[in-house]
Amino acid sequence: MLEDLERTIDDGVNSIKAVIRDNRLLAGAGACEIHLSEKIQELAKTETDLDQYAIEAFGQAFEIIPRTLAENAGHKAEAVIANLYAAKNSRHGINIDTGAVEDVTVHGIFDSMEVKTWGVKLTIDAVLTILKVDQIIMSKPSGGPNTNRPAPRPDGYDD
Repeated sequence: MLEDLERTIDDGVNSIKAVIRDNRLLAGAGACEIHLSEKIQELAKTETDLDQYAIEAFGQAFEIIPRTLAENAGHKAEAVIANLYAAKNSRHGINIDTGAVEDVTVHGIFDSMEVKTWGVKLTIDAVLTILKVDQIIMSKPSGGPNTNRPAPRPDGYDD
């Protein structure tokens, strides 16, 4: 119990530090993430090549925050996500008590812009690192014998 209390106090102090460094706030309760998701998916529709699918999937990945909030509060995530998209307002988030989608700024639910920005930046860096490693693995030939190389001569001399 003391460890939970310590972690809570530490989180509160860090939240105050973040707001002091950058006092910009965003609507919380999944409102920011669903707005980003919608805008990125709209951007994906303007692309004509295969990048469209990657951009759309990136946009859909932002749905995980409101989905997790809804599921942890015991609400049907699919219905909440659909209602968030239907709201078409960047301040509409999830009321975890009722499961309703409403303007969360009225209730004083905000997230720090600095924390959100760093979260997105670090996530993108992690994804790019994974993709680079995947490309390296895909580009290297697999181990095993090289069948294109001629067998050595029995007398030990190379041509």
